[in-house]
Amino acid sequence: MYFDKAYYLAPDKGGAKPYALLARALRESGRCAIGRWASRGKQYIVMIRPVEDGLMMQQLLYAAE
Repeated sequence: MYFDKAYYLAPDKGGAKPYALLARALRESGRCAIGRWASRGKQYIVMIRPVEDGLMMQQLLYAAE
């Protein structure tokens, strides 16, 4: 697996509490989250990890890509 683009994530209206809860849980456990993200008609595998001020989403690529 390789890292591609990185995006800083911010909460939407009404999402500040769940965003902060996820960020705190990831930070305290020392883990990151893996998921799927769809953009421009394609799906990507992403990793969400805590950073100082919030969350960062990093696209992951397979070696063949």
